Amino acid sequence: MADGYTMTVEATELIAKLDRLGPSADYVTREVGRETAKLIVAEAKRRVARASGDTQTGIHWEMTRDGKGYVVLAYEAGKQPPVDWYLEQGTKFLRARPFFMSSALLEEGPHMRRLEEAVQKFLDDVGR
Repeated sequence: MADGYTMTVEATELIAKLDRLGPSADYVTREVGRETAKLIVAEAKRRVARASGDTQTGIHWEMTRDGKGYVVLAYEAGKQPPVDWYLEQGTKFLRARPFFMSSALLEEGPHMRRLEEAVQKFLDDVGR
């Protein structure tokens, strides 16, 4: 079983714009990341199969440890096992019931659009 997921996007133009931002890139992109994380949480909560509601309750977003972005989790650390992974992939005792990655993938295109718009707006505002 793989350890994670990888998404590939064509972002050459966006990366060139981010290079022009310099140190301001973290500030500009963080808000877009927070909005995307909120939308992924909402979609994952709509998609998850409910037996007790514990998994739905555990779906949340939080800031990354380095403070540069956001991560979406589907379990409460210390209270639940990483059920997002178990449900998404399945185990030898549990069939897969994916809900998590489809929620993230739905936001991939809109996130890239919001990010490019925010970067371009910042560049326009500061005249770079």
